[in-house]
Amino acid sequence: MFLFLLLLIGDLFEVNDFCPDILCDLLDLKLPEMGQLDLDGSSGYCNNPEHRLLDSFADFHPFPDIDLHLHCDSPAVLVNQSICYTNWFTVYCINHYRYKSMGDCMKRDRFEVANKLQGESLVRKGLLKAYEGRSQLRMMPDLNVVKIGGHGIIDYGKEVLLPLLTEIGELSRENQILVVTGGGVRVRHILDLGLDLGLPTGVLAELAGKISEQNAIMVSILLSKYHGTRIHTGDLLELPMLMNLGVLPVIHGTPPYGLYEQPAHIGSIPPNRTDTGAFLAAEVLGAKNLILVKNVDGLFTANPFTDTTAEIIPDITAAELLAMEMEDMVLEPRVVELMMNAKHVHEVKIINGHEPGNLRRAIAGERIGTVIRAV
Repeated sequence: MFLFLLLLIGDLFEVNDFCPDILCDLLDLKLPEMGQLDLDGSSGYCNNPEHRLLDSFADFHPFPDIDLHLHCDSPAVLVNQSICYTNWFTVYCINHYRYKSMGDCMKRDRFEVANKLQGESLVRKGLLKAYEGRSQLRMMPDLNVVKIGGHGIIDYGKEVLLPLLTEIGELSRENQILVVTGGGVRVRHILDLGLDLGLPTGVLAELAGKISEQNAIMVSILLSKYHGTRIHTGDLLELPMLMNLGVLPVIHGTPPYGLYEQPAHIGSIPPNRTDTGAFLAAEVLGAKNLILVKNVDGLFTANPFTDTTAEIIPDITAAELLAMEMEDMVLEPRVVELMMNAKHVHEVKIINGHEPGNLRRAIAGERIGTVIRAV
């Protein structure tokens, strides 16, 4: 309330409707310096009462080497000085009362609003367990989140990308689909450069996000025939409405940690990248499916491009996959870790987007590729 009144005083100064008595009557400041104010205009500078108040106030400001008195050579200068001094006076009053009342606040009880979490630290284990198992609202229980790999799909160009986008567009006529884009080779280039320069992980994440944004713009344009529309992270809560309008939304996959990206367990590469972003979007929306579209048939025991003995894993739990401590994986390990505590996304499907029809089969519920289950 105090701040509000100060701002109100500032407005009164600006509109020239201010009377000096209002200051004391409105706030009852009782500042010791009030007795020193020259309100009768003896300083000789100004006749306007609010200007005299500010001019007098300049006598006891904490910067003796600076002349803050009002000089009425020009009406425009006077108005500007009045507004400036009003802001300065507001800061003075805020500081005066902040330090004056600090001791009193230490003696009082905390101001509380009655609620079930009143007085809690929000980290007490007993409290957290009390809310375990409670169901959360699924905003879009029929949504299919389809993440298109930048490295595995987009970077292959029109021969691979365009047939997949046509399939997505046709499927969107009968299914709710959110398209999420990866980064690809350009992300690897910027990470390579950034790592060489010793940039912090948060900066690397910020830079990588710009690449997946570029891919989202391209994909949305290519899907314009099907009402493809590029959306941003803040638009996720608008998806129910957008779907009802027939929009096919496209969003970049990098989660909005940006400069606040979590430190990596090993090295400096951001651990939360576009697979993770697709998972988090699916989780908050309560999606039915999360499908990662790659350039391989699913999850393998090793990299199938470099190890001829690699075998596909058709079905596995998150715990089992983490226990394998694989040298390399087709998806980000962070996704598997998050699945352990997910409330809505209990399966992640990995399919080969180079094979026409695979996405349709996966959305229809057919078991193809790899399914990673939470339990």
